[in-house]
Amino acid sequence: MGGFGVGDLAFPSNPSNPEPRLFLLLFDNFDTSYRQRLYPWCIIRLLPKIQLSVVSRTRQRNAAEHYLNTLKCLHLEAPYILIFDPV
Repeated sequence: MGGFGVGDLAFPSNPSNPEPRLFLLLFDNFDTSYRQRLYPWCIIRLLPKIQLSVVSRTRQRNAAEHYLNTLKCLHLEAPYILIFDPV
């Protein structure tokens, strides 16, 4: 039953006797990462104690910049940054 995992996949320690449940792909995580690849531009809100929160993800940089400007106008004291996250 031992083995090692990489991301969402797990590989058995004995390849001649693979356990089928170790090869399951978690579709929720796959769907999330696929969605993240579709929307690579992220608006991040910086929080205290070196934490962050993803506020929004967009497909296009100009849409992200417009939304970032809106957020900065609405929340003057909150620090936001725009990053490209190709995942």
